[in-house]
Amino acid sequence: DNFQNTAVSKTDTETENVTEKTILTLTKSAKDGSSGSPAKSITVSSTNDVYYVETLSVTNGSLTNVKLSDSGCNIATRSTKSGDNATVGTLETSETWTYECHVGTMTSSDSPDSTAYGTDANGTKIYSNTDSATVTVNTPGLLLTVEPNKEYVIVGQNDNIKYTVKNTGNVQFTEFTGSDTNCTTSGALHRSGTLDP
Repeated sequence: DNFQNTAVSKTDTETENVTEKTILTLTKSAKDGSSGSPAKSITVSSTNDVYYVETLSVTNGSLTNVKLSDSGCNIATRSTKSGDNATVGTLETSETWTYECHVGTMTSSDSPDSTAYGTDANGTKIYSNTDSATVTVNTPGLLLTVEPNKEYVIVGQNDNIKYTVKNTGNVQFTEFTGSDTNCTTSGALHRSGTLDP
């Protein structure tokens, strides 16, 4: 008898499930007053009421134990949160959480960073991007220097006095008008034009 060997091959098919990475997105802005419009950069005076506004959203999953940190405002004690409408305490893809942190008045300009993180279904910490907003505080200031031409004068004599005005703030002045109660000037102490910082 003739025998013929036949090679038999077997093909195995394996399916690997790929889970998309969970992404936590943070956006930050600032606004002038509780009813102001949020923007990446605002300009205020030292008496204005400033708020930082942060939004958090997630894609490809959900997050619990979400924590937000703002180096320019205490989130724990000075903020309110809205948008947590589904499962309370869980940031889901259908939600956008909005935090408004009340800074109050500011005496100097600042661009503080904010970051956030949360825990996914596997117990892994997911960190957000870092974002910031700029608040420029207008601080006007002038320095006046008075320089007499003579060290002293005899009663009845005249002297020329030089008045120098320096802009020490960060706000531009368009003109300057002054007065000197100890001197009768030949003309008003007035200067037109712009005086830059």
